[in-house]
Amino acid sequence: MQFDRINFTLTNTTVNSGTTLKVNLTLPRDSGSFFASEDVLTVSIPSDLVSFGPNMTVKTASTAYKFYLVSNTSSSVSIKLSVGVSNLTSISFEFGPFKNPRSTQTIMGVFVSVMDGQQSLKAQSTNATIGGFTADKIAKAYLATESNEIGYFGTKLTLTLVTKNVLPAGGNVRLVVPLWNPKSE
Repeated sequence: MQFDRINFTLTNTTVNSGTTLKVNLTLPRDSGSFFASEDVLTVSIPSDLVSFGPNMTVKTASTAYKFYLVSNTSSSVSIKLSVGVSNLTSISFEFGPFKNPRSTQTIMGVFVSVMDGQQSLKAQSTNATIGGFTADKIAKAYLATESNEIGYFGTKLTLTLVTKNVLPAGGNVRLVVPLWNPKSE
């Protein structure tokens, strides 16, 4: 059974930085399932893209339910739910530290599941995504010319950029150069 809704939000979207991951989950409407105490939620992310920190914390702003960390590795987090209300079909929580990927690519293949206390599956998603990552600023930029002579035509111009994050294979840097005005002094 698939979730009706899975939403991931990052508190910091800059690539290769630490952040907190906010999660909103909604169980299928017509399933008759509700979140209950002893449910275990698991979030697994391809480990070659991002990582969870070793000192994981789980928080919620809700007073209707609480979470307890069961286990965490660099690519998976399992948390147990304690619910104080009935008929609960949506939950929100955040956990961290979470290390963003080294590029702006969308993370595909995120696995999310909810199992009840008897290990029966309530809902899952095997291909959720986390996206919206933003590039970091350029750390250093160098511009060098072959000739320092003013008005010299045909000089070689070399631009060297040092990025704070790795460019993925097939990635690019966009350089916008203003139109040269030959009438300028």
